[in-house]
Amino acid sequence: YHELKQNHPALAEYQKLIDNRKNLTGYFAEKIDKQIVSCIKNLVKDKHLMKQLNTHFPQTKKKFEKLSKNVNSHELMD
Repeated sequence: YHELKQNHPALAEYQKLIDNRKNLTGYFAEKIDKQIVSCIKNLVKDKHLMKQLNTHFPQTKKKFEKLSKNVNSHELMD
């Protein structure tokens, strides 16, 4: 996963946003949730990354695909 984050900056950005989101509530949480959704949609568009995730981390790939279609703030934190 660490190597994937190095090769795909968007994945590193996603992880950074998730880490920051854990400490937020209210308005700021909603604001960062929108950034996370946008980031997830960009990750899903990256076919090369999705192929690698499917090979090494299939659950993560499925989670990204699910969240890109139907997102709510509770699912972002899982």
